[in-house]
Amino acid sequence: MDELLGKPFQEINITDEQLALAFDFERIQEAFDYVSLKKTRGIDGTTIEKFTANKDENFKIIRQKCIEGTYNFAPYLQKLQTKGKGKAPRVISIATIRDRIVLHIIKALLQKAFPECVNRKLPNNYVKEINEFFSKHGDDESLCYYKTDIKGFYDTIPHNDLITTVASRAESPHFLRLLEKSIKNPTVSFGSQRAKKEDHNKKGVPQGLSISNILADIYLKDFDITLAGLASEYYRFVDDIIIFNFGPEKSCLRSNIQDQIKSIGLELNETKTVCKSEDRTFEYLGYTDRLGGRS
Repeated sequence: MDELLGKPFQEINITDEQLALAFDFERIQEAFDYVSLKKTRGIDGTTIEKFTANKDENFKIIRQKCIEGTYNFAPYLQKLQTKGKGKAPRVISIATIRDRIVLHIIKALLQKAFPECVNRKLPNNYVKEINEFFSKHGDDESLCYYKTDIKGFYDTIPHNDLITTVASRAESPHFLRLLEKSIKNPTVSFGSQRAKKEDHNKKGVPQGLSISNILADIYLKDFDITLAGLASEYYRFVDDIIIFNFGPEKSCLRSNIQDQIKSIGLELNETKTVCKSEDRTFEYLGYTDRLGGRS
């Protein structure tokens, strides 16, 4: 898919021509080959074997309706994922096989339009970078930190603002309509009747879809640039944020990050916010270290 959508990390503008190219039969087949590796079933219960038996017809529907902007997603199937004792479970959305093909191609287009938002780093990559930073500066008594996370991150991203951000590099109205349908699509429990209009998702990006992470990173791209420019060192993994700065404690940029996050319609989780704690010990993504006075 990379060859026909543009060279890796070469930014494109998503036009109707790019949309048609992305949804040609060869690209649809490639997407199907990828999604068929997982045997997960969506709300319709269709198996890979059953889908394959009607593959040609399914491919025709995908191509025609996605290019026209008339494609509709089946309701996502709800899967509850525990987050630990006393915490509400995370709602994971599972798409049907046909919808997963469409979402996979949408993701490829988004990655080409926003190459700087493609994050292939794992948590241990962040830990390694912080460790390297601390090998140089960890004993500096003027170093302070600010650690927080975004409250209900995926669930609170405003749809209109997200679509506007994507539209800065996507002039195809059919693509934008397709994307909007994918994030407004309701997530229902197994056995539910056809979703009602009021069930449609009014805010947030459904979790568990192939497009979830890239959309979240696209929405926060300007936020990340701003904070990285203000801080000595800035890290964000999904909704977990840690900032390092040199100087008095106010240099942790607490007010800056609060203003920035509020300006994009999100909220910080104050119960998980720490600014230069008394023992100066911090933890991030399972990594623990201490500011200054290390033995």
